[in-house]
Amino acid sequence: MDERKQIFKDSTQYLVSTVLAQGAGLFRSVVLPVFLGPAQLGIWNLMNVVIGYGANAHLGILHGLNKKVPMLRGLGHAAEFDELKDSVYWASLLLALIVGAALFLGSFVVEPVYASALRIVAMVIVLQMVFVYYFCLLRGDNRFELVSKGIAGLSILSSATVLVLAYLSPDRLLGALWGVAVAYPFILGYWYYKGGYRFTISLKRDQVKDAFVLGFPLIVLGFMDMVFLSMDRWLIAWKLSETALGYYAFGIMAGNLLGLVPISASNVLYPRMLQRFAVSGDSFAVSGLLLNPVRAITSMMIFLTSATTIALPLVIRLLLPDYIPSISLIEIVVPGAFFLAIAYSVGNFVVAINRQRVLIVVLLVATAVTLTLDVVLLRLGYGVHGIAYATVLGYAIYGFGYLGVSVHLAQGRWSETVHFLANHLALFIVMMIAVKSTGLIAHQASPWPEQVFWAFVRLLAVSGLLLPFVWLANRKSGVWSSLMAILSEWRNVSRPE
Repeated sequence: MDERKQIFKDSTQYLVSTVLAQGAGLFRSVVLPVFLGPAQLGIWNLMNVVIGYGANAHLGILHGLNKKVPMLRGLGHAAEFDELKDSVYWASLLLALIVGAALFLGSFVVEPVYASALRIVAMVIVLQMVFVYYFCLLRGDNRFELVSKGIAGLSILSSATVLVLAYLSPDRLLGALWGVAVAYPFILGYWYYKGGYRFTISLKRDQVKDAFVLGFPLIVLGFMDMVFLSMDRWLIAWKLSETALGYYAFGIMAGNLLGLVPISASNVLYPRMLQRFAVSGDSFAVSGLLLNPVRAITSMMIFLTSATTIALPLVIRLLLPDYIPSISLIEIVVPGAFFLAIAYSVGNFVVAINRQRVLIVVLLVATAVTLTLDVVLLRLGYGVHGIAYATVLGYAIYGFGYLGVSVHLAQGRWSETVHFLANHLALFIVMMIAVKSTGLIAHQASPWPEQVFWAFVRLLAVSGLLLPFVWLANRKSGVWSSLMAILSEWRNVSRPE
């Protein structure tokens, strides 16, 4: 099977698993607030931030594994692959145990409302580390069928366990967190059985050192990324209240779910970018895996983001009236997911060609601007809405900064870079105009059948307004012809060889 067909097959499998995971996550996001209430939802969201930080406990060695496996795979160095695999496994597990123990001990000195939740999170971080290790190993080895099944399986299973245990537990927040923990062993057992990887107790210092050297810049980037994407919630928890955080969390959760779409495509392309760059050493040789995929993903995200901005407030008004104060925040934060989609789509290209230091500069600027604006708007009394506006501006700097860097590295001409950025900014502006101008037909005070009908009409109207602009932005790019060619190969790719 040629590379384009294999990429399409892997992307299709990964996207299907992402859609399933997104559907399960969306269902959990809608139902869980019914059990928790605003204050507990805020703590739930904060614990998920801690879990996200815990994913970086490996100090970069898993990123190094992820970069080195495709190179060793291409060169056929099986013995070195086994040494790397075993050494990084035990080193990352040891680091996770250290972080988990630190969190467990720390739970005895934090406020009581967080203590029990933090102890469960300590266990989740250890299990999560093994999951992330397997994910990096399988992805680097291009075993996307197993990766896809594991991702979908974890999302579906954890959604079920979170909701069931939250409903059955006296403390529903703790039940939900236990639901996260108990889902991991099932998927890890599946990957262990199907992956066929076996581990000897071996810890080669040179292999861990090589993985660390390759991965440390990426863990710095990843940690900065986590800080940037979570500092809004820390500020709300510190300066405002858990209830305000719970309202704000709705928009963030929706944005995270939307982000799964570009992440799925990026994860499939990344190992191939590494292999192609390792052979050629030329960033221009890798550009074919960047430009049109970015155009396709951002075009898709324009429609998904606008649809979420319209549909989620309707769901809240009809099913979760306690969260109606979150609607105004959703209408600010969710459109910002478009900029996150851009960053997720292009970041791996810059990493694959070893220019990640430029991304660190972009993140520093985005973080500094956002934090400064957060502080100013809070002092001016804008509260959680001020933080929402500052966050979206930060997302714009983040997404367009990453996009500008990657397109310039791929094409080498600033004129082309500016044109590329202008096209994407124009799409976002048109989306916002379309969403805002059709808001008059929402009929928010009408009976629910009318609200559903007019929301559907609004979705059609927004899609109709967006479609010609998306076509104009991509008419000379080859995206549409490539898409038609790929679709014509669907049956051949889908059939077993």
